[in-house]
Amino acid sequence: IHHYGLSNQPLSMAHRLECIYISKDKATYIEEEVKTNVSGRLDPLLAAVQTHASIRYEATNKNLFCRNPFEYIYHSKLTSYEGFSDDLITKLLEIKNSIDSTPQPLLNNGEQTAGNLLLSSDPNIQKIRDIIFNRIAQYRDLFKHSNDGFIKNWPQNSICHGWIIDLKKGGSLGSHMHKQGWLSGSLYLNLQKPAKSSQGNIVFDLEGADYPTDGKVFPHKEVSIEKGDIVLFPSSIFHRTLPFESEEHRVTLAFDVKPI
Repeated sequence: IHHYGLSNQPLSMAHRLECIYISKDKATYIEEEVKTNVSGRLDPLLAAVQTHASIRYEATNKNLFCRNPFEYIYHSKLTSYEGFSDDLITKLLEIKNSIDSTPQPLLNNGEQTAGNLLLSSDPNIQKIRDIIFNRIAQYRDLFKHSNDGFIKNWPQNSICHGWIIDLKKGGSLGSHMHKQGWLSGSLYLNLQKPAKSSQGNIVFDLEGADYPTDGKVFPHKEVSIEKGDIVLFPSSIFHRTLPFESEEHRVTLAFDVKPI
């Protein structure tokens, strides 16, 4: 807590409040939360901590980033009109197989590509990047009248960072949020599951990171996804995937809009 207070790194204030939240009493946390909001600082980690605390302490959620993240989950199906096709999926899967993987402790029976996939000059990557950028623009337009900070204070300079997650039979991705992001998304390149099944679905939670709960019940929202779907959501919300039993892999192109 002391050393985060001396630091001026982008997430220092959020990490400091997080440390206070998990190690100090309610009164100390609330006092520091007020100081944090007076500073005007907003980022996904602050929002995750403050949203969690508002449920645990049965208080008003006062974070400046996004107060009701479930309202900002956007789920849609990609279309051939915008250039999405089975042929593009095939080529993206071939590209995925040529990229090194990177360790990902949250992955169970799966792997994740290294680096930023969306920086590639490959025409197929450029095509899916254009599709993603267009969907992000639609998202911003859909919520343009929002007073939440992550819409009103959209970063003037940002980069879109993308990677592919390949899960095998029985695989899953543990609960997490994207503290260095702003807006996060997932685009489903392959998913086979029985009709009306929840296998492979994505679940959004307001509980995560092993924060103390005091026995409170935290809401969650499950989104039923299929191959060719896209989901966009504030980076502050915890999310995880449900295991699946298909022999075919569950392949996702995940991405973050990240402030520079």
